Amino acid sequence: MAGSSRADDPMLVRTPDMGSLKSALAGRFTIGTHDVCRSLQCSRTWFQRNVKPHLHYVFITTNGIRALRDYELVDKAGEPCLDQCWYDEAEFRDFIDRHTVIERRTKVVIAENLVDDLRACRRGVSRALAALPAGAPEATRAAARELAVAAHLGRLGTECWERQASPARRGGLAWLPAPDRAAALEAFGPGFGWRTVPHLIGYGDSAELIYRRLFAAGDWRCTIEIPRAGGEPTRHVMYCPDPFPDAPPDGVAADECTPMIVPAAVWGDRL
Repeated sequence: MAGSSRADDPMLVRTPDMGSLKSALAGRFTIGTHDVCRSLQCSRTWFQRNVKPHLHYVFITTNGIRALRDYELVDKAGEPCLDQCWYDEAEFRDFIDRHTVIERRTKVVIAENLVDDLRACRRGVSRALAALPAGAPEATRAAARELAVAAHLGRLGTECWERQASPARRGGLAWLPAPDRAAALEAFGPGFGWRTVPHLIGYGDSAELIYRRLFAAGDWRCTIEIPRAGGEPTRHVMYCPDPFPDAPPDGVAADECTPMIVPAAVWGDRL
């Protein structure tokens, strides 16, 4: 049910009666303003200025919301919702897909997956740890384990080992297209698969610490770039976890593995 002030909006889908409104909400228009903004982790103002003009929607007046009190308008978490604008979720996701560049610049790789002989590697690690004095600090044990693993790496593993990247020295390391756009886009939505840096900052954190964590975890960068008439595009940057994390080899516990932060240029299109 449209208010008269919206009569000229070409994106407004008019619902002339309560029956057609209910049909629209039950069918095509299933995501409200709050959930859209949660998905993008943006303000309502930013959304209305940059994204809303590109989306069709239905509008519910205040009286309409009252009339729908028995209809149970709910958000994606199942909570009661008083949003007046409701959007086509498929259209929203398609808009994000068409205006998003997805990249990565690091990959967290488990070194044990790149050794020539895992059994020999494990024996070498056991010998290295056994040679340490009793009560050796964990840092010393970790260093001994890493050196033993490095001695058994194959060609690709050795290249990854020698070219590991440091979260404190990120400058100059290129962002490259992610190998599977669909996997990252699948993680987008009201379930908060994508995160902005401000959203990730907790008490005692700084933006720099968050960028280091994202780098060290191999997160993918999702840059939503929306064109604007007569000006530079609007950019909104979010991150998602690597949809293809490297798993430990069979028989090796995660806390016994040796992770490496490998530049995307070294790892290439391998997932």
